[in-house]
Amino acid sequence: MARLTPSTHAQARLAAESFNVSMPIVDVEAHQDGLIHETYLVTAGNGERFVLQRVNGQVFPHPQQVAENTDRILRFLDRGGVGVGASRPRRVPELVRTPRGESFYNDGVRCWRLFRYIENTYTVQSCPTAMQGQQIGEAFGFFLDGVAGFPGQHLHTVLSGYRDTKGYFDGFRAACRQDPHGRSSRVSEEISIVEKHTDALLWLQAAGQHGKIPKRIIHGDTKLNNVLLDKTTHAWVCVIDLDTVMEGTLLQDLGDCIREALSGWSQEHDRLTERDLVLFRAIVLGFRTPQRLELTPLEERSLPAATLSMALELGMRFLTDFILGDRYFRAESPDDNLHRARRQLRLACRLARSARAMAEAIHSGA
Repeated sequence: MARLTPSTHAQARLAAESFNVSMPIVDVEAHQDGLIHETYLVTAGNGERFVLQRVNGQVFPHPQQVAENTDRILRFLDRGGVGVGASRPRRVPELVRTPRGESFYNDGVRCWRLFRYIENTYTVQSCPTAMQGQQIGEAFGFFLDGVAGFPGQHLHTVLSGYRDTKGYFDGFRAACRQDPHGRSSRVSEEISIVEKHTDALLWLQAAGQHGKIPKRIIHGDTKLNNVLLDKTTHAWVCVIDLDTVMEGTLLQDLGDCIREALSGWSQEHDRLTERDLVLFRAIVLGFRTPQRLELTPLEERSLPAATLSMALELGMRFLTDFILGDRYFRAESPDDNLHRARRQLRLACRLARSARAMAEAIHSGA
């Protein structure tokens, strides 16, 4: 992941003070949850808290467009979407505006934005329970139902090539040929897994491009920790991190959410265990909860294959980055991206062997 040059706390405080906060800022501290953006927790004199983010201009070349996309989506959700029966999430992240009414502040070098902190919530980083998995699936389902009527032409393309599986695959093959650091010999088994499953890797993107699976507005980054859960009831409260909202397929969002949930659990077995299948079924059941959000018959049949495709894609991306010398994903040690690739590719092999069991789990959860 591209690294930021850290801002000083003075710069962060100045940015926070450039928004319409009713009381003086009394504290600004680094927030550890920020992985792409530089993130701070801001406290005002009345105890009200905010999340301040400096948008990463190295990952997002046009950070102002990222802020504008988020603002447009939040305004749309806040109006309740369009159409009879449109869902509205329980909570919508609230942007704080500048005195000029803008959703971001540009200090001449950096682009900042400020959200109201949503109290009494927590996130799951990995290994959710089935109950948490169902709540996370339901949260994303309501979010996607809520943005279903959003006009895609009003969104900037903020990450060129994102979710372009074929582009990632071409980059993977180029990396294997070039092998700039002599690492390919260490990962011959992992390279073979990707090559063996090429059709499974590429089919989801192709199905969307050829109209077999409908294109919709999607979240684009359905990580577990992009759903806030209530500390008391453990019910979902809010979906956050809307930087990658884009046109895509529901199967990309749902498949990637399932992939992450399953990749955090033990992978000692060759196939998915009953515990894995219970979690898988819970996420799908939660995702189905919004009344308008319905998968087509082909989408439903394709859920196991979509989850496999997303696991292969991420595993291949980690593997590519390892071969190229860790240019994109943050690596604290030389083999971090190799370990990440192996975990995703091991999961992909388990998913490939468990397609029938996953299909049966979907049917039993209907």
